[in-house]
Amino acid sequence: MASGKNIAITPGITKKALEIVGGETKPQIPAEKIYWHIMDTLPYSHVPHFMLETAGIPESTFVLETGFGDCGSQSM
Repeated sequence: MASGKNIAITPGITKKALEIVGGETKPQIPAEKIYWHIMDTLPYSHVPHFMLETAGIPESTFVLETGFGDCGSQSM
């Protein structure tokens, strides 16, 4: 997977994903673990999309650093 405008595959994102997934190898299980981690730990809240875009901050980075996001940001 490659980084994009709103999704940055950073060392922090990679570390968090590996922490959540562990050594699971069946394709559907890691996806399910990541989904439930987001649902259980990241509160839904307003995200300053315009500010992030202006500052060039990917939404994935914002969510990882702040611990919250709206539906679009949580999906990234």
